[in-house]
Amino acid sequence: MFSYSSVIRQAYHITLKNPILWLLGLFVAGGFNLDFLQYQNIPARQISQNFSVKDLLVFFQGHPGALAALSFSILIFSLLGLIVTNWCRVMLVLVVDKILKTKFPEVAGQLAKSRRTLWPVIKISLFTSSLIVVVGLGLFVPPLFITSNPQVQVLLWALAAVLFLPILFAVSSVNIFTTYFVILFGQKLKAALNLGTDFFLSRWTQILGLVVALGAIYLVGFFVGVSIIYILRLLFRLLFEEFTALPFSATIWIPNVVANVLIWLLLGLLNAFINTALLLLFLQLITPVEHGETIKATEHLTAPAGI
Repeated sequence: MFSYSSVIRQAYHITLKNPILWLLGLFVAGGFNLDFLQYQNIPARQISQNFSVKDLLVFFQGHPGALAALSFSILIFSLLGLIVTNWCRVMLVLVVDKILKTKFPEVAGQLAKSRRTLWPVIKISLFTSSLIVVVGLGLFVPPLFITSNPQVQVLLWALAAVLFLPILFAVSSVNIFTTYFVILFGQKLKAALNLGTDFFLSRWTQILGLVVALGAIYLVGFFVGVSIIYILRLLFRLLFEEFTALPFSATIWIPNVVANVLIWLLLGLLNAFINTALLLLFLQLITPVEHGETIKATEHLTAPAGI
């Protein structure tokens, strides 16, 4: 029988015993705002304080080549980010699936497999992300034109948020489970999208329950971990200032760098744990359970050509 506690417990043990998953989870996590670390006496901080959007626009007007170079760089980094993030998602699924089957990640063997499914997963990611953006714009932009009353706008945005959150949950879930059908069952994109949607519609209550539990675990784990890291950062800074002859700027810079590394590792671990738990949920729910109940995900299916 399906059990949230068994999924969470197994995901915890798998993630903890396989640090390679932390690395993959680190790149899946993407960017994160670390302003709470309160960087001080760093030139970059002083530059950001003196930053002016108006001055930047004036600069680009006089330097169109710099604007073109910046735009090209943003495009390249965005494409690289899209590829790396989705490749890590694919590898997380393949590695965890291999661990479940053989107890060993066998990372080298999963590299070749990941290339076969990377492009379909990128397509799924682009499609669902675009859908979320379109829905978000459709819900949150109209209040700006419907009324000029700030109170009414706030009310309409609150209603939009009530509508948007379940849509976001549904689309994100379909994205996740569609990728599982592509990676684990080799389904073509259209077939996988249909299967992922059907899977979500038939099991959304169980999925929601696990997502709520994982969200609580993530928040608690993150804030507890960050609090410990923050305390260690202050402790190391005091020790450096008291017992070393390092310059004052170094006593700030070194603990900050160490804290950044630890926070990224924490994010990678938590993200790997979340992804592992969702995969375990998926595998349990498509596996026959007692009384013969099952979701026959790949039976009676003629896979159409990919899109």
